[in-house]
Amino acid sequence: MQGQSEHELPVPAADAPQVTRESILGRWTISTGGGSCDIFLALTKWTGGYRAASRGCSGQAALIWAWDVEGNQVILNNSSGNRFASLYPSGEQRFDGATAMGQPVRLYRYARKP
Repeated sequence: MQGQSEHELPVPAADAPQVTRESILGRWTISTGGGSCDIFLALTKWTGGYRAASRGCSGQAALIWAWDVEGNQVILNNSSGNRFASLYPSGEQRFDGATAMGQPVRLYRYARKP
């Protein structure tokens, strides 16, 4: 996330896996504004896409209520149905992007063990 201009989104890696709703279900850590917290993504239809719930979040991240996939990016929406952030795949189990206000944001989780 370093070295990006304030409103510049990362370019998805050429070999990035296709993003599907099913591939991103479950618990994630979101990092933005110097803090991090948990986000849970479910396939329950919700205003603005599908249901998202946060735990331990403060500021604008606490207002994330919905998510969806558009092309190869993950969209997070706030409780008003407005876009909070757009993120692109940047590694295994990791997405980087920017909030609607131009702040860097990362969504990541550790790979599950079989």
